[in-house]
Amino acid sequence: MAILAGAYFVYLFFAFAQVPIDSDWASLNLEAADLLRGNFFLSGWNFTGATFLFTELPLYLPGAAFFGVSVRGVIFSIAFGGWLLFLAGFFLLREGLADGSFWQTLFFYAALCAVPALPALQNLRAHVGAYIIFMILIAVLFRLTAGKARMPRRRLAVYCILLVLTAASDLFIATLFIAPLIVYFGWGLVANEPSETTRRDARLIGLTAGAFFIGKALEKIYLMIGAAPLNSRVGSAKWAGESAVSFYFRNFRFGCMKLFGAYFGETRVFSIGTPAAWLKLILLLIGAAVIALNLFRFFRREKTTDEISTFLSLAIVCHGAWVVLGGFALNSENTLRYYAFFPYALAVLLIRTALVSGVLSRRLVRNRLTVRTLSVAVCVLILALTFRLPPRTRVITPQDRLATFLRDTGYVSGYGDFWTATHTVVSSENRIAVRAIRADEGSGGEVRRYFWFNRTDWYDDPEANFIVVGLKEPWMNVSEETVRNFFGAPVRETRFEDYLILEYPKGLYSRFSQ
Repeated sequence: MAILAGAYFVYLFFAFAQVPIDSDWASLNLEAADLLRGNFFLSGWNFTGATFLFTELPLYLPGAAFFGVSVRGVIFSIAFGGWLLFLAGFFLLREGLADGSFWQTLFFYAALCAVPALPALQNLRAHVGAYIIFMILIAVLFRLTAGKARMPRRRLAVYCILLVLTAASDLFIATLFIAPLIVYFGWGLVANEPSETTRRDARLIGLTAGAFFIGKALEKIYLMIGAAPLNSRVGSAKWAGESAVSFYFRNFRFGCMKLFGAYFGETRVFSIGTPAAWLKLILLLIGAAVIALNLFRFFRREKTTDEISTFLSLAIVCHGAWVVLGGFALNSENTLRYYAFFPYALAVLLIRTALVSGVLSRRLVRNRLTVRTLSVAVCVLILALTFRLPPRTRVITPQDRLATFLRDTGYVSGYGDFWTATHTVVSSENRIAVRAIRADEGSGGEVRRYFWFNRTDWYDDPEANFIVVGLKEPWMNVSEETVRNFFGAPVRETRFEDYLILEYPKGLYSRFSQ
């Protein structure tokens, strides 16, 4: 098993190397490297809307420790997170199962999600730590409530500690786990007469809510010590309006198909990808029916055959509703990291349902074929159609080439838009300092520092003397026109691929708007 797990990690490392990193991933690598240098409270950092302290950062520490600030360090960390998420899903799949051998369930599970579709590879970045802990928390929860009115203290301590640390790191645990838990146990409290079991469930709801608020308090204390603020931009998000919900739901639906590998939009009609997508789509539709049936039985208070499957169905729906309604301006290309746990959760749900219900033993076609045999054949076909050994070389990005060009031409410190800046820093292995800026709209717009996933003191560099402008798609209004209007004519300008480097006298940091 250890050999298989190691081989799978190596596979994921090279698979993720085929996906270009971006500045989100790069920022986590820089945070982890700073923490390893002794900045334990990340003093001076400007976070996003989440700290990721005990969820994402632990995944990025090994990469920073082994490879430092580098693209390889980022890829190692992403692969580590994907590897742990796979293992956490399998741990949840096996939890409490009496039926199904270890190797049989591993084979089914691997066929459904061991080979992530490209959109899954692209979106397994931030929030992966929360997804991992979410899977573990469900298993711990149902060990706590396994037919006993009293909860074992050690398991309860593990449960509360995991919740506190996750709540201090990523607010998504509220819709992934806490909201489903309140619905799951709260619905039972409404229906049942007071008893030892209902009192236990009420205590569990109270402890869960208490652990969440303690976690948020821990987060505030940590931020206060390090004087590292959360960014207010996420906190100002509003619920999606009625007119947007149908559009977001459509994108969400297609996004789920993409994550699970059941999408045809970018697949040639006559290719091996088409039958694989059809098989995955059928399984996705079966999974949707299982979720609907589980919820129907739950709200009708019918006795469930598998509590974990019911809870997981609630979690998939609760978090999905939050993603659609939460004002993320959802499109199926760039925000599905908010739902990237879905392929693993759906695989767990499908396989647990098949094993617990005993459907695999049923016979088809005049009793000559079992569902188990058919399932094995389908899984073998999916693996044969989707698994390919990835190349041993990683994808080279424009920021990689930009970092090399800046270094070779003698540039050391400057500015650019967010997606150019931090990515270039990591591509240069921290040899080139490019800090993120943004600009106001309009010809008279001011150019400002962009305090997002970075340190404030990075901007106090007297050597800074250039601004990189993307000529194709300027982000946050950092265009050639805006920069020229605000800073004036450069002393020199250099074109490199789709970038324009505008050079000014040193001390450029003092000219930014506050």
